[in-house]
Amino acid sequence: MADVLWPLDTGRRAVFLGSTNHGDTLDTAGMLFVNRLSWAHVLKACARSMAIDLLQLRDEPEIDTLEGRRDPQGTIA
Repeated sequence: MADVLWPLDTGRRAVFLGSTNHGDTLDTAGMLFVNRLSWAHVLKACARSMAIDLLQLRDEPEIDTLEGRRDPQGTIA
């Protein structure tokens, strides 16, 4: 899909998300999380693209979860 959308690329701030093909035995929320496609990952990508500090949008436990320092169960998933 990125190849098709490449003409719309806005430069360094463009972000493309896609599956990393992990988590075939997980539920939907778990599969989205391990493939970095959960709502929180999309929000993080949008914040990065718009140059917004993620701390303005989410709290520290959620950011820690996105960075792999905390279990997603109960925080994001």
